[in-house]
Amino acid sequence: MKKEVSGCHRNKKVNGVNVEQLFNTINLIKEKTEIARFRFRATNQWVDGTHNRATVRDFYGALQEDTSREPMVFEKDEPPVLCRRTQYFCSFSNYRPAHERVKQEKAAIGKYPII
Repeated sequence: MKKEVSGCHRNKKVNGVNVEQLFNTINLIKEKTEIARFRFRATNQWVDGTHNRATVRDFYGALQEDTSREPMVFEKDEPPVLCRRTQYFCSFSNYRPAHERVKQEKAAIGKYPII
């Protein structure tokens, strides 16, 4: 059963989410369930001792490959009590404050098709 979006909810945003677009996406997934299949990937590289580097970038979802995002690189290591030898414990190298990420994401709106 399709959930219709009433006129008062068209283009309404709740917590930054376009409600009409959300319900349209849900309805499309109900009709074509393979759209909901996602495959996320990460690579991991041993650096030294207990220090390793994980990179997350591309994924498959909504029936297509997505390589549009900048990679996120996570530096991982054990806590000092468990033999940590590097400065890294749990960090990622391309961290940007939330307000900068939101600004960049808003600038990207319109570059990618919306389901």
